[in-house]
Amino acid sequence: MLAKQYDFVAIGDTVTDAFTSPTTLFVLRAGTAKNLRVDVITAPGAGTTWTYTIRKNSVDTAVTCALTTTVSCDDTVNSVPFAKGDVLACKVVETGTSIDFSL
Repeated sequence: MLAKQYDFVAIGDTVTDAFTSPTTLFVLRAGTAKNLRVDVITAPGAGTTWTYTIRKNSVDTAVTCALTTTVSCDDTVNSVPFAKGDVLACKVVETGTSIDFSL
């Protein structure tokens, strides 16, 4: 079995398996992704970090936030423009000592 390196998160939903099709949104109208906020039920805990990144057309953007010992994080600084037809996804990478995701 391959070790998980990342998962994709449904926007406003729960984690999907990294080895299946990631959850994505097709942008219907041009706009800007900004003010990323992530809330989880259980913090990753000491020694573990969950980094959430907005992806545009399968490429990581600067819109990101990381959780370590807290249950929420924000990125109110970075933004990324999207055009009609672009694909938006949210990737989460877990580093450090691992516990299962609990969103």
